[in-house]
Amino acid sequence: MGECFKKQLRKRPTTGKTVESRYDGYGSLQSKEIIYQDKTGKVTESWRPSKIDINQLELSSKTVTTEIKGQLWETYNCIKEKDPVCGRLEVFDKSTKLRLRVEYGATVLKYDYEFDSNGNWTQKTELQQVKKFGKTYFEPNQIIAREINYY
Repeated sequence: MGECFKKQLRKRPTTGKTVESRYDGYGSLQSKEIIYQDKTGKVTESWRPSKIDINQLELSSKTVTTEIKGQLWETYNCIKEKDPVCGRLEVFDKSTKLRLRVEYGATVLKYDYEFDSNGNWTQKTELQQVKKFGKTYFEPNQIIAREINYY
């Protein structure tokens, strides 16, 4: 019975915040998500019980989604240092439907794209940050090529 989750969703008209609470089968609060809009964009905060006091919640992560010139920028930052991926930047271009995702923390990645004459990517190169001999640089980790036929 301890794994049975119940969810409660409330919209607060005075603040414009949506609060989603999850409880276990015993009625103990397991997590809370707060979603709201501010000047930076749509913000989602994740709250989890504190390891020090289980009756207290602490902020564990925060995601901000912003639209800039037809692109959706989503940044994720963890608050707890033990999260293996402590940050993420995801960019989605609405016109080309291209999604770029970079995670940081333990691994730093970046992506290079080659495009055809119609603006579709034909090759994506994933580059991983490497430190050798006291120098930091990016080396290819994975290359994905795709062929697009137009009729």
